[in-house]
Amino acid sequence: MTPGGKTVPAEKQTRLVPWRPTAVLAASGLASAGVYLLLTVRMSLQRFFPGPGISIDFQRMLGPNWRANTLFLYGSFAVLLALWLAAIAAVRRLPRRTARLLVFGMPVLFIAVLASMYPPLAVDFFLYLSDGRLLWIYGANPMTSPVGAHFPVALSFGNQPSPYGPLWHLLLAPPVLFGGDSYLRSLILLKLWMGGFYLACAALTWAIARRLAPGRESLAVVLLAWNPFVVIRVLGNGHNDVVMMFFVLLALWAALHDRWRLVPIALAASVLIKYVSLLLAPAFLVCALRRPAKERGRAVAGLATGTSVALLLTVTAFAPFWQGLATFNALRQQANMLITSTPLLLDYQLRQWLSLDSATATALATRITTIVFLSVGLVLFVRQRPGATALVATAAGVMLAYTLIAVGWFRPWYLLWVVLLTPLLSGRWWLLLTVTASAAGLLPDVIEQYRAHIGWLRPHDFWLLAAPVAVTFLPPLLVWLLGLWRTRRLELDAGEPASV
Repeated sequence: MTPGGKTVPAEKQTRLVPWRPTAVLAASGLASAGVYLLLTVRMSLQRFFPGPGISIDFQRMLGPNWRANTLFLYGSFAVLLALWLAAIAAVRRLPRRTARLLVFGMPVLFIAVLASMYPPLAVDFFLYLSDGRLLWIYGANPMTSPVGAHFPVALSFGNQPSPYGPLWHLLLAPPVLFGGDSYLRSLILLKLWMGGFYLACAALTWAIARRLAPGRESLAVVLLAWNPFVVIRVLGNGHNDVVMMFFVLLALWAALHDRWRLVPIALAASVLIKYVSLLLAPAFLVCALRRPAKERGRAVAGLATGTSVALLLTVTAFAPFWQGLATFNALRQQANMLITSTPLLLDYQLRQWLSLDSATATALATRITTIVFLSVGLVLFVRQRPGATALVATAAGVMLAYTLIAVGWFRPWYLLWVVLLTPLLSGRWWLLLTVTASAAGLLPDVIEQYRAHIGWLRPHDFWLLAAPVAVTFLPPLLVWLLGLWRTRRLELDAGEPASV
């Protein structure tokens, strides 16, 4: 019925109803772009780079008033999260063609708006460009040479080699070579390069979600590509985790489409960006072994063939950089450093309880948390059911468990390893985990910077260390554990396992 009491034919209702959710979705996307534009104007590359000879962060860009800075950033994040939730609610009711146009169109706008943002929450982005220039301009090995030697601003860890894999440095060629002598142009090109992988992740998310739960693909893309945590960390800060996760998603897509030879190759490419994705290899093997008997042989044979190619890719990628065990010096050094993590809190307590020296406490804390994680991971792999849904759920669970338990040097963007997987899975628990982990991942930077200003925290060293850990780790951990308890399934309530 219309407001005047007239009956609208059913076929006309079908044409008219989508306009309301379309308007909500479009308004949410445009308003989000407006907030990102405000953040970019306040913290722009053109304004602050190269700066006074040292890389800076939001604390110095926004000024000395920590209360105003906290209000501005948390207020912006809260608005972005609210707009994202509105988009999640609206996208469920759109016809497929309209949804596809909007859910992919707005991320392109986000890329354009954030391309000139100075990385607000971390300056690893500058290290990336320095890595690339060291290799492609100066012909040095970034895996064994100090990466900040030729960069115009001082960088954290600039006196150390790069901890990333060889494929990452090779992939830096386009922004470095096309950027030429202009650091600013190179940085913007590198942002756009990251944006390309971000869009590729969105496209793979659409394809995988359509296979796992047809009709849910638009929602999955909004959960990933409209997620303010993902947008800020990937497009604002430019973190290369999105490149690593692109190849993980490619491996998942290959498994879902029975292209088992591609699985090890894609996973190896991911590992050659950041080594952490090697943790997912057992999940793919279990998935292949638990296929129906008549299909298992073909899957295992495909994995074997693909593994041979993956080994060749690995040798080829390492060849230009190989300097023996010294190639991994930066990685080994980082493994012994603790920040904002469960091993850090355990390290502190071990020193208090057992009066251990710092090195011994760190080694013991790392060993204990590693054993706990390996135990959890073993349970996840043993309990993994047949099918594609179980594969994705196990991958997400392994990444979440590793991040919350065993990572010693934790940075908030590591939660990208989780929230770039959870949108693939249907059900309220995965939706809640995506939202909770994303919101929590936006909190620790400000707390780390300004916790010394909080009066009740200052007298307690442990709580100063624990505050950013608690607000980041506890919400997603509680959601995951509650979902496991309520559903008694590693897939939570994602429905019956999809066939591969």
